[in-house]
Amino acid sequence: MGSVRPSAMHLQGLCCAARAETHNAAMEMSRALRSLILFAALISAGQAVAAELAGAPITVRFGPEQYRATPSLWSAAATTGKLYVASTDGVLVYDGVEWTTVPLPVGVDATFVRKLPDGRIMVGGNDTYGRLEHDALTGYRFVDLLASSGLPEEQRRIGPVWEIVQTPEGIYIQAQHFLHLIPANGGATRSWSMGPDMRSVLPFGGDLYARFQNQGLGWLRDGKLQVLPDGEKFARVPVSSLVGWGGNRYVVAGNGVWRMEDSRITLAMPWPEPELPVYVTVPLDGGGFALSTLDGEVIIVDAGLRVRRRVKLSDQVVADLTRDNEGGLWAVTDTEVFRLALPSPWSLIDRSQGIRGLVYDAVEYEGSLWVAGSRGLQRLTAEAGGKVNAERLPWIPLEAYGLLADEHGLLISHREGLSFLERGQSKPKALIESQSMVRPLPLRDRPDLAIVSSEREVILLRFAGSTWTVASRWPLNGMAITDTVETAPGELWFADDRGAPQRWRFNLDSGERISLETFGPDEGLPIDGPDRPKLFFVDGELNAYSKGKTFRFVKDTGRFSEVPNPDLIALLIQPGKLSVVETTMGLFAITPRDLLHRPASTMAWQRVQISGWASTGYGLPRVSRGGVLRVPVWNGILQYAPDGPVAPVPALNVEFEQLLVFADDGSPRVGKMENGALQLSSGQPIKMRFALATLEPGARFRYRMSGVVDSFSDWADRDLSIRGLDPGEYLFEVEGELPSGRVVTPMRLRLLVTPRWFEEPFLRVLLAMAFIAAVIVASRAIGRRRVRRVVDQNRLLEQRIADRTLELERANARLGEMAVEDPLTSVQNRRALEQGLSREWARCSERGQALGALMIDVDHFKRFNDHHGHLEGDRVLIEVAALLRTELNQPVEMLARYGGEEFTLLMPGTTPDLAVRRAEILREAVERARVGVTISIGVAVVWPTLNESPTTLIRQADQALYEAKRLGRNRVVNAGA
Repeated sequence: MGSVRPSAMHLQGLCCAARAETHNAAMEMSRALRSLILFAALISAGQAVAAELAGAPITVRFGPEQYRATPSLWSAAATTGKLYVASTDGVLVYDGVEWTTVPLPVGVDATFVRKLPDGRIMVGGNDTYGRLEHDALTGYRFVDLLASSGLPEEQRRIGPVWEIVQTPEGIYIQAQHFLHLIPANGGATRSWSMGPDMRSVLPFGGDLYARFQNQGLGWLRDGKLQVLPDGEKFARVPVSSLVGWGGNRYVVAGNGVWRMEDSRITLAMPWPEPELPVYVTVPLDGGGFALSTLDGEVIIVDAGLRVRRRVKLSDQVVADLTRDNEGGLWAVTDTEVFRLALPSPWSLIDRSQGIRGLVYDAVEYEGSLWVAGSRGLQRLTAEAGGKVNAERLPWIPLEAYGLLADEHGLLISHREGLSFLERGQSKPKALIESQSMVRPLPLRDRPDLAIVSSEREVILLRFAGSTWTVASRWPLNGMAITDTVETAPGELWFADDRGAPQRWRFNLDSGERISLETFGPDEGLPIDGPDRPKLFFVDGELNAYSKGKTFRFVKDTGRFSEVPNPDLIALLIQPGKLSVVETTMGLFAITPRDLLHRPASTMAWQRVQISGWASTGYGLPRVSRGGVLRVPVWNGILQYAPDGPVAPVPALNVEFEQLLVFADDGSPRVGKMENGALQLSSGQPIKMRFALATLEPGARFRYRMSGVVDSFSDWADRDLSIRGLDPGEYLFEVEGELPSGRVVTPMRLRLLVTPRWFEEPFLRVLLAMAFIAAVIVASRAIGRRRVRRVVDQNRLLEQRIADRTLELERANARLGEMAVEDPLTSVQNRRALEQGLSREWARCSERGQALGALMIDVDHFKRFNDHHGHLEGDRVLIEVAALLRTELNQPVEMLARYGGEEFTLLMPGTTPDLAVRRAEILREAVERARVGVTISIGVAVVWPTLNESPTTLIRQADQALYEAKRLGRNRVVNAGA
């Protein structure tokens, strides 16, 4: 399995012998022009040609802006809920929520990472290798195995590590200069010197194979190659891996896939090209494999040795592939990480297949996929070799909104009217002009009739002879149609964005409208408010969703009556934008952020589970005659076309990523649960980090605790701190959710909080009695002293009168100070800031100096107050102010409480770099202090002039602060960056 990129790709100039060898020209070709993402989908001959348009796998991409490290990546490995990526900065670890970087020893790149069959994570770098371990308290650490190997110094100068494999003998490490073996029996590490001819190390079936340039493919035993029968065929041909299934063994090489038998090796499958720059291979469940190339492709080969898909990911080398336990294939290029949902029935037709602009509708017609969208009308046709010909048709220059295809031809509604492309014709003819027409709606059981509307009228179309004609048309009289629902033959309901819904009845044979009825408050349907009723037809019943409630039309009374919201409504994120569509696959409920399916065989609604960029912006779905479901989304067409069985994804449970309990001195320990309970002492702080064992991004959590927070909190991130609980027993519940809608089992934990020794009832009684006795004794002593004190006070009276004037002067001075001091935090207040800003602005303008300001905001302070109370919130503000004041350069600088949880620091005579550095020092100080919060800081530095307002500086700093909060908080943003 796998290797890393060839030597020319190494940013540090390291020299390697890459496993997926190729000459320098091939490596240069791998950086050629970016191609479209193309697939070769083999679909049964009975389906329409348009169904052969295989979409791209649902893909999630991570670039430097996400993993926040030097964009120089090498290899990857996946475990349950974790992805490890070797990079120049060390090992990048992704857990579905965030990326962290685990550095290797100073100055060492991580060139290779691999999960061994026994679950260990091994890491290789330049002149080093070891394992990655995780501790709940200290996090990840690198354990250097080369340093403890006992090998002589010259045998530890191994160069970069390119492969790590495990066999029954132990762990083999292939490096540039040496091959090392860490024996499984615990013996001393063995070492063999290797020259540049050793190219690939390939584990298979418990044996270790290798390919040597000019020798071929064979067994590797005690550092020596024993060439296989026919193995010399690969003396000059790169080999990616050995794979096997169904009792067969195969060699994946640059000139094809070869069947390996005991006495010979024969070609089983040639590549479409004479030679393919193969690189890394990973096996797939049930047979077959995924292969990456130096040209930036990922190729999927099934168990029958057929190329199922070719995905062009990048112009860069796909340096490594690895699989997770959820049907995800991870690919690493020089600078990016991709997750491809494979195998998956869902795919995406997008820009890579030639689609341009937003998609509104798509239908199959005459062997092609026709797409209506913001760029007009497009036609996509599958060609030989899995290529797609995408053609933008010139007939519709502006937006195309809807399509209706049948055996007669293709109806096209667009911004300038309605056109009809008759079967066999090369150009459509105009049926209606100078009106913007919406998507045509065919009438149930009447293939010769269709309804279409514009902003001015509703039109009944009839097919007669060889074309569609206008049968009838009715003005809308100011109505703005948002939904059209057919409830019975000749009965249509229209939702009006400007008023109450209407029911129209027709004589379909004559085209005459029989009646028009409006249904508003008098008919039981409220229509006031910003959102008008949404109509949806389910199980023969017409429903309307309005003002958070569901109303059902009762035929007997001719009125709407309120009914309980159905389960469907509870599952929706945007129920006020609901549409329901009936297809041959069942019912679909759609909003821009929801796609729910109710199969025809069940009454249960289920959220369609799709991750990645295609999981939002849904349009109305269609099912083709070939059984392919297509749903317009914001960036293309989401396509459901099962190609064989799809393994179910593992069940998910809310778990603890971290559970820490803090002692009185602030030292943490790992909390241990027994029988679903956690033992605590009263007032003992705990810190929790929740997790789902998945690499799907976007996890959110909410929680509640009996007796403390009885209702669930808002959905939030995965971190929660509890500063301490009173003695008692609490039920703590945490729910999790993912954007794809996967089922997540909540976590329930009992918190058993025991009182401390001084909180026991018996001891409290004793302490109370002792306190009362002490009060009595103290009272008597005070009485004796009181007489003496009166005498002393008389003696001091004259002195006090003499000092009265001085005291009054000091009191007046103190009052003046209090007028500009914040009473809670003891820093300057808003009034003092405004005075100081005007003063410093004028002074800096006269001296030609810069004036800087830091706008400092306590992150998520409202949430902190809600969780911990306002007393704790006041304590946090006091502590944050104290931390900011410790870094204050007085009397030059001024720190003031701007209001609420915001502070402002004025810094005359600074520079942008110094201001940003000071801001980072303040942010890190608050983060290290463990006060329970972090801060975000906006930085602005200007050169004041007398014709500008001093508020310019505060406004710029405030805008930078807003950007810091938008980017995720706990960070510094410079307004001038």
